[in-house]
Amino acid sequence: MKKAQLGIVISLLFVLVGCKKPVAAKDATTELVNGIIYGKDPKKLKESFVLDWEVADDDTQPKRLVRELKERFEFGEEYDAQLALLSERLVSNLNQMTSFEVTVIEETAKIAKVELAVIGLEELDDQQLSGMIESQLEPELADITAETSEAQIDQLVNEISIKTLFLLAENQETKGDVTKVTLDLIAARDERGKWVIQNKDRFIRDLMTAFSY
Repeated sequence: MKKAQLGIVISLLFVLVGCKKPVAAKDATTELVNGIIYGKDPKKLKESFVLDWEVADDDTQPKRLVRELKERFEFGEEYDAQLALLSERLVSNLNQMTSFEVTVIEETAKIAKVELAVIGLEELDDQQLSGMIESQLEPELADITAETSEAQIDQLVNEISIKTLFLLAENQETKGDVTKVTLDLIAARDERGKWVIQNKDRFIRDLMTAFSY
């Protein structure tokens, strides 16, 4: 009799595991944005989503921004300390000046459609940024002579670039309009209780653009 009861319990457990629903779409989306944009416990995303990208335990926002700035402007390691200060300011702007709201358009046990309303930061495009760097650089050109080495010129350009980036960070403002971003979710087949982001590439691109991350 006990064996029969044990068999029933085990069968019920399998049924319950097989029917496990994903986290509520609104809560899952909030976790997703907090993890990607604000760097709040990104490891927690593994509990609610099937991810096809690595979530490093120590990959904090400032570290990511330093890495991205170095790649974009080709800064060397000698600028790491300045870039760390700059990234902290940018992260502070992001945390204090931006916000988002989550609205669930549709949700069932298998699919969900969510809309984000984002108030992000204003961002200068590359052309505007280049123009500002050139205007900052122009007064320094008088000191450049035939004896000035290429390494010295590169250093001057890098220092002006960082100075301009700090100036932008200090004067950064929020966008005047709300940006809408859509997220399409489907329940994972192989990993019960998790969501799969159907429009992942477009969603992440639109999310980054909305926040000007």
